Amino acid sequence: MSETSPAAPPPRGQSTATGYRRDIDGLRAVAVLSVVAFHAFPAWLPGGFIGVDVFFVISGYLISSIILCEAGAGRFTLTGFYARRIRRILPALLTVLIACLGFGWLALLAGEYAQLGKHVVAGAAFVSNLVLYSESGYFDNAAETKPLLHLWSLAIEEQFYIFWPLLLAAVGSRRHLLLGLILLIGLLSLATGVHLTTADPTAAFYWPVARFWELMVGGLLAYLTVYPPAQPRLPRHTLSLLGAALLLAGLVLINRGSAFPGYWALLPTFGAFFLLATGPEAVVNRRVLSLGPMVGVGLISYPLYLWHWPLLSFARILESQPLERNLRAAAVLLAFVLATLTYVLIERPLRHRPRVVGVLLPAMGLVAGMGLALVFTQGYGQRLGADVVARSNSGDEEHKVALTACRRFQPSAPRFKEDCLEYAISATRNVAVFGDSHAIVAAWGIAEFLAPHGIGTYLYSKTACPVQLGLRYGYSEADAAQCANLAADAVRAVAADPTVQKVFIVSRGPMYLAGSAPGRSARPYEMVTGPAFRESLEATAHTLATSGKRVYYVVENPELPASPYACEHRPLRLHAKHCTVTRAETEAYQRDYQAALAGVSGVAVLHTLDAFCATDPCLTTRDGTYLYADADHLSVAGSRYQAQTVLSGALLD
Repeated sequence: MSETSPAAPPPRGQSTATGYRRDIDGLRAVAVLSVVAFHAFPAWLPGGFIGVDVFFVISGYLISSIILCEAGAGRFTLTGFYARRIRRILPALLTVLIACLGFGWLALLAGEYAQLGKHVVAGAAFVSNLVLYSESGYFDNAAETKPLLHLWSLAIEEQFYIFWPLLLAAVGSRRHLLLGLILLIGLLSLATGVHLTTADPTAAFYWPVARFWELMVGGLLAYLTVYPPAQPRLPRHTLSLLGAALLLAGLVLINRGSAFPGYWALLPTFGAFFLLATGPEAVVNRRVLSLGPMVGVGLISYPLYLWHWPLLSFARILESQPLERNLRAAAVLLAFVLATLTYVLIERPLRHRPRVVGVLLPAMGLVAGMGLALVFTQGYGQRLGADVVARSNSGDEEHKVALTACRRFQPSAPRFKEDCLEYAISATRNVAVFGDSHAIVAAWGIAEFLAPHGIGTYLYSKTACPVQLGLRYGYSEADAAQCANLAADAVRAVAADPTVQKVFIVSRGPMYLAGSAPGRSARPYEMVTGPAFRESLEATAHTLATSGKRVYYVVENPELPASPYACEHRPLRLHAKHCTVTRAETEAYQRDYQAALAGVSGVAVLHTLDAFCATDPCLTTRDGTYLYADADHLSVAGSRYQAQTVLSGALLD
């Protein structure tokens, strides 16, 4: 996460209206260590991601303090401000981007390298948050394989600093107007964030308008510091303890399932507000935040933030599975080493050299150009060999369209054509597909198979949502509520549509019952019992049957221990991978799931194992093309194969 320095800072850190404060570096340490701990050891600190919110408040406070002080002294200029931002942000960022491009050449397959190129361009242009919003949610599995995912927060800061200095300069010394502006922007942004946390949680996380209020909290403190109100002295030590308590409460109480940011973000932001407001002599600030080790970590907090996630993400990509604890610890240790070297050799020497701006800007443009080249050359797959390129690219673009078609489905628009890709629809004969991301992929093959027969396809789908009455799943409570609403809306819409004769339900059922993927102990999902799953499926089928619909349930295809791409040749690999599964292993993993389906009534169950496990181990490729896009999702080729071999009879009878 970025942070700033004043026009003429002391050697160690940042100035405020009252000079350098060691405790602010200590608060930075708390923020960055929280984020690093969450990414490396999430079970230890489930709310560690709120460290980013602490950074937002610190940055808003320091930047606004500098601008207000310089404007009051008649020394503020926009060119000077942006030149300092360039010297502060670009050296370390350029170092990490170049390192990622270089390591990507050695480690990534073509599609992965092309995605990295796109994210390099987004990082260089400070629009990572907008690009990532268009791709997926922050907590989905794909997030772990995006080495530059963490640049979303840096983008929000820089977007804020496009307009904030302009507004401050325009307001000038009119204090009451300035205070009103701070409060207005902050409250409007907070209201937007709270609304989006329920309406569109991914937008609430990534959109700048939903996050600006956190920087404005820092801006409010800067105003109160530069223009202190005439009132009795605040209880400094009490507020310092209150700030620490709020911050600690956020780290303990907030987790992935919380409706975040929303009102929950008030805990870390006002915790940081009180700690900053009480000053360096307050009890927590002096006895904890000002300790030498805390200050030392705070000084390298920006490069540490930049380095830690790419190291964890690249290791995750090479492993093609969740990282073992020792490997995560090694990545964190290496991040500290690289952050220290970056701070000592690059960041600190360049921060106060005005002429370096003329070098940094062209250098960033060159790096962005390299990222664009990777996008246009599709990851320069030639370096891997023609056979690898052929397998990796077969159906790749089709799969991207299929899998991302309804990522942000809104229950208010149950007929997905308003928000998503639409397949051919018939005026007289259609089928509907219900389910999670596995249904999104399955619908592609179903629609393609039915189109020549004049039959259309509707899709009612949401990632991590089985779309069955009575089952609530999602990355947060808001997601779970959307899932339940979608199931109700989908059933109601299809029941009322006389052109739909059949409904196919496709979901990653074993995951919902087992709570984890095959061979993994971590349980990212809340488990549901077999009877509850069966009752939900029967309730959905019964409601649809009353309007004359036939309901089919497509049994989950075999899941692999790792993506087949993990066993593909890489220029660099940690160790050999096992990417196949046997029928016996699949049956063992699906035992409870199959038992639940065995007793279901009113639903025709379509089994997939005979088609995918006709040989041992089960099929992963066919005619030189991967049937899987990752360890569990079928590719477009796999979706076609499933439609032709498993579903064809039910689709056309």
